[in-house]
Amino acid sequence: MSYPQKCPARYSELTFLWTVVNYALVPDPVQEANRSSADRPTVARLWIVLLAFRSVIAGLVTVVIAGVRPGSLLLGLFLAMGSLLLPIARRWRVSPVYGAELEIGATALPLIVIAVWVVDGRLTALRHWIPVPFSESRTSALYFIAAIVIFNLRGGTYIVRGILNKCGALPELDVPKDTTVTTRPPRVVTEKIVDAVEINRGRWIGNLERILTLAMVADHSYAAIAFLMAAKGFIRSRDLENRDWAEYFLLGTLASIAISLVGGILIWQIIQTFW
Repeated sequence: MSYPQKCPARYSELTFLWTVVNYALVPDPVQEANRSSADRPTVARLWIVLLAFRSVIAGLVTVVIAGVRPGSLLLGLFLAMGSLLLPIARRWRVSPVYGAELEIGATALPLIVIAVWVVDGRLTALRHWIPVPFSESRTSALYFIAAIVIFNLRGGTYIVRGILNKCGALPELDVPKDTTVTTRPPRVVTEKIVDAVEINRGRWIGNLERILTLAMVADHSYAAIAFLMAAKGFIRSRDLENRDWAEYFLLGTLASIAISLVGGILIWQIIQTFW
């Protein structure tokens, strides 16, 4: 097989590695636009340990795939540092209103850097060490598809959360803050906090929604997407009477569908090209 034909295998392996390390191993805590730094829950020590562990794994596996040489060592260091800095940026360094831009940019940049290294001819395909029952082109397709599915689940969640933060559309609850006893009867002062129950429920619904949409788009079953959106709207029709909740619902649904449309089209193109 000629060198240009081997490039997709090398690229798919490292794309899959980056996606697994940053979107499949452990979830990262993210900022919320309407919560001050003092109100954020503390980060568990286990998360810090896992963060360091997955960053080291990213660098070591890159070197294993590429072989011990200057180019692969630099690439391994780049991916390790990227895997370390991205969660830190999610949690502390980047404003939550730029969460979607952070996620898209932090995924595009490593993929561009990996492509430059692959085209430069400094990497060796992983299948030379790990035998697989498929041809090289089909193995590449499986790596690419798996990476897209993984990113659509957790990466899609980060992007949707970033869009909701940017628009100020996260669902909120009024909770008692204190009681003013100088008035009769005493007046209860409330504050708004993010509705964690609704957010978690929406996250799981969004994950299932994106998986189904990926399959529908990859199969060119676009009519089924309209049915999915209509069914989702019908089930929550009573809640849509609340304008704030309706904005949260529509923004989250449309953003989720858009992410899945892009992923599904990519999967279809990959299948046509490599399978």
